[in-house]
Amino acid sequence: MEILSRKPEQIELEDLKKDIEEEPVEETKIDISVSHEDKENENEIQLSDISNNTYKDRESLTQNIREWANSHGFRIILCTREQVLKLEKTKVTLLQCNVKDCRFYLDFRSNKDSSNEYKLFQHWNKHNHELELKDGSLEITPEILTSLKELRCVTKDVIKISKNINEKFDKKFTPQAIRYQLSKLKNEEYGNPAQDAHELITLLENDKRKRNIFFTKKLSAENQLEHFCFMTRRMIELANKFSDVFICDTTFKTNRFGMPLLDIICVNNLGKSWTVFVALIANSKFESFKWALSEFEKKSSGKA
Repeated sequence: MEILSRKPEQIELEDLKKDIEEEPVEETKIDISVSHEDKENENEIQLSDISNNTYKDRESLTQNIREWANSHGFRIILCTREQVLKLEKTKVTLLQCNVKDCRFYLDFRSNKDSSNEYKLFQHWNKHNHELELKDGSLEITPEILTSLKELRCVTKDVIKISKNINEKFDKKFTPQAIRYQLSKLKNEEYGNPAQDAHELITLLENDKRKRNIFFTKKLSAENQLEHFCFMTRRMIELANKFSDVFICDTTFKTNRFGMPLLDIICVNNLGKSWTVFVALIANSKFESFKWALSEFEKKSSGKA
């Protein structure tokens, strides 16, 4: 999508809201009139960090943009509920500075091909008030990135990492700015999380066709991956042959998706243990375990 930047005199925010279909809510109007005094006091924010980014859903968008805003010395809030442009068939999320009478805003919109993914559409990137000046992404050097990579292997406490970086390099990074950089490092090394999920499911579906493994998944109403599980033919054979003892355990959100890994093992006639079932589930709630264990029961009992 094209990113537009126009002078505030040229923008009527009511145009952003026309032809919008949503539940009745009280409209939030932004006064964008500019006085001569305000022009002299404007603080411009560079948007290079976010202008070309794509956000997989509204939750991811608001979380990342809030952390990005905090790293630049201001806070941002949602202007309205998520809105839908009927003619363009796109969703709109409008965020603005939380300081009263500040005209800073970011207009993110989904594209027609992927209705859940958002990208910056237009904006006014100037504040009419002083910002709490903290070091931002422009102050990140290769040496700081190297230290971040080393520290994240030692601790996951962002506050401790921030304190260490600030003391070592004489900086004033906020924890939000450091968290934002750590997230970027992870995506650079491991790729986009949504792409990871897609490639994993594609791999397992191909394996199902080629080697006849057992694989099933459950998607949410937004077409996002909630759970999946798989068993190879060898795992199915062992589960049916040595069904006297099953041991079930989960790891607590150690993967990048934050999903618990459910692992079931059996014990054979020689006292050795074998993994016979693996599943990633959305959370540790009863319904998630019920879904996974019911899928295991189908194969271990020979019902499917």
